[in-house]
Amino acid sequence: MSGKRIVLVGGGGHCRSVIGLFRDATQELHGILDPAIVGNVLGIPVLGGDERIPELAGLGHPFVVTAGHVRDSALRIGLCTAIMDAGGTLATILAPTSTVVKGATIGEGTTVGHGAVVNSNGRIGTNCIINTRALVEHDAVIGDHVHIATGAIVNGHCTVGKGTLIGSGAVVLQGVRIGEGCIIGAGSVVIRDVADGTTVAGVPAKPLKR
Repeated sequence: MSGKRIVLVGGGGHCRSVIGLFRDATQELHGILDPAIVGNVLGIPVLGGDERIPELAGLGHPFVVTAGHVRDSALRIGLCTAIMDAGGTLATILAPTSTVVKGATIGEGTTVGHGAVVNSNGRIGTNCIINTRALVEHDAVIGDHVHIATGAIVNGHCTVGKGTLIGSGAVVLQGVRIGEGCIIGAGSVVIRDVADGTTVAGVPAKPLKR
C-alpha cells in the first residue's frame, strides 16, 4: 500500500456497505468515482466518473471496486481491468469484525464483510466480495471476481470459478466444484458440481434457463 487514501469505484448500495467496514472512513477514504452520483455518499465525496482512474492511479491512490455484483460480474471485472491498465493498485479491506484464520489468503482488491469468516487454508482471489456473515471453509478456493453473498456457506475443499455469484444463504457442500460465471440462487443447497455459465437454484440446486 502507498500510504495514500483509498478510492472507491462505484457509489451504490455495495459502496455504502464497504464504507461501513472502516473504523474512520473519512480519514481512510479519499473519495468515490461514480458518473451517476453528485455530491457525497455517507459523507465521502464523489470525485467524478471512471475517467479519473488514470489520474488518481498516477497520484498513488489505491482502489477498491465497490460496484455491486447481483447477477453479472462484467462491470466489476471491467473496472478492475481499467485500474490495472492505468497502473493502479488494489486495496484489500477486512472488516474489524471479520475473521481470517491463519493460513488463509486474501487477494488484492477483495473486501471481507462484518462477521464473515475465511477458515484455515481458504484461498480468496482478486476483486472478490466476501459479504456479511459469509463463511468460506478450510481449503476452499475462490476464484477472481467472485461474490459470496450475505450468509452464504462454501464448505471445505470446494472450488468456485471466476466471476461466479453464490447467492445469499446458499450452501455449497464439501468438495463441490462450481465453474466460472455461474449464478447460485439465494437459499440453494448445491450438492453436485456446476458447469461454467450455469444458473442453479433450489434444494437441492438444479439448473435453470437464463
